[in-house]
Amino acid sequence: MREIEIKAKLGDLNNTEQKLKALGGQLSDPVVQKDRVFLQNGTAFEEITINTPVLRIRAQTPGKTLLTYKHIRGEELDKQEHEVEVSNADEMEQILRLSGFYQAVAFTKQRRKCKLSGYEICLDSVRDLGDYVEIEKLIPDDMEGKDGQAVQKELFDFLRQLGVEEEDKVLSGYDVLIYNKHKNN
Repeated sequence: MREIEIKAKLGDLNNTEQKLKALGGQLSDPVVQKDRVFLQNGTAFEEITINTPVLRIRAQTPGKTLLTYKHIRGEELDKQEHEVEVSNADEMEQILRLSGFYQAVAFTKQRRKCKLSGYEICLDSVRDLGDYVEIEKLIPDDMEGKDGQAVQKELFDFLRQLGVEEEDKVLSGYDVLIYNKHKNN
């Protein structure tokens, strides 16, 4: 699947939650997601480009543990994505390390999500970063001609209904934001 998303920094998470509910969104109970992001040995975070493989182990409480493969297709938030459940996160990490990957960054967030108007919408509180809204649309792989920027515009138009402004838009994933924050400290 191809994942296209938009993120925005929130000044008032509760206000956004109320607007989402007013539109008919039914948010899930909160889950805690602990993400560990892996890159191939010899690849620095700054060197991630189109088709660079990025692997993530996500342990979710309550819930399951997932291994996700992603690579950027064009814009940073337009990615090819494949995901599989794993039964043992620590063993999966060892497999990745033995396969030539290293852990580049790790972060934790609390997430509540809902489906609305054909989109998945997440309200995230990311440790060390703050509160965000994320909206995504999955497109089948066979829709190669679909313009990622056009879908991102469609997604942002929806976020405007939640009070999100252009200056709130974030063009990087949480992994990049955390990496940059720690690199600069």
